[in-house]
Amino acid sequence: MSDRLPPMAALRAFEATIRTGSLAKASEELGVTHAAISQQLRILEEHVGVPLLDRTGRKMQSTAAGEILGGALTNGFQKVRDGLLMVRKQAAAMPLRISTTPSFAANWLVPRLHSFSAKNPDIEITIDARCSVIDLDDGSFDAAIRFGTEPGRGLNSIPVVMTGLSVIGAPSLVGDQTVFEPSDLFRFTWLLEPNKEIFMLWLSEKGLDPASHRNRLTIEGAMHYSALLAGQGISIMGSELAGADMKAGRLRILFDDIDTRDDTGYRLVWSPRLERPALRHFVKWLKSQTTADDSEFKNDSGRVALYAQRLAPKSAARARDKP
Repeated sequence: MSDRLPPMAALRAFEATIRTGSLAKASEELGVTHAAISQQLRILEEHVGVPLLDRTGRKMQSTAAGEILGGALTNGFQKVRDGLLMVRKQAAAMPLRISTTPSFAANWLVPRLHSFSAKNPDIEITIDARCSVIDLDDGSFDAAIRFGTEPGRGLNSIPVVMTGLSVIGAPSLVGDQTVFEPSDLFRFTWLLEPNKEIFMLWLSEKGLDPASHRNRLTIEGAMHYSALLAGQGISIMGSELAGADMKAGRLRILFDDIDTRDDTGYRLVWSPRLERPALRHFVKWLKSQTTADDSEFKNDSGRVALYAQRLAPKSAARARDKP
């Protein structure tokens, strides 16, 4: 005797028929035709080898075997429903976990989060700001905000801040010095974050040897930006993140011709497979915070892509920060 289970569609059709007492009600509940329910019932009876329903009279009734199987299925499906309800409640109680880079968290996201909490007081949110590789398929994070172009297929994204890269410094550092050529930057300390390759690549494209300049200071996240404001060096970053300080005259752009693609910028990226209601609220709020295009992009890899394609090595799959 085989212990192979019958098709799930047949079990669901039979359970719904027994519980509702009607083929019509079962077909309405499951969203299929009356004929489809009848076909699934025949498949189930052929599988178990005994009649499960008595169709001789006007009213369809379950046989003794049908009563046994119907009761077991109703109890079993109810346990599944109860389990799903518990899982959903636990998921709803879990904090919304957003991964982003230190610079973006400090200069753009965190200063705006109070409005998200005001509109969604029941959603706890955790911001993880690190320059590290993440994989959105393992469930560690609900979403990530990263700098780059469109993500891979299987991931959803919305643009948050679409911005190119600029070399930026404080007037207190630059003073009245002329900065006309990239080579002029060698007169200053370079403030770098762990992803210094993007700055190095740009200088190399200008025919310079960045390795020859040892006057560097590597600082991560908010401390990096504080050092930039304090005039401790120059940095490369998205000008949109420094907009308020540039308007106030605390920072200025030295070069804004860093060549990146038009669709480069900060994007919220998430896996639709793991989307929760809390994330949908966050996406809605994030759209209200930006004037970027609301359209969603879908493409082809499970990792969060980072740099502009022509600046980044093809093998780069790291979720690193842009200063």
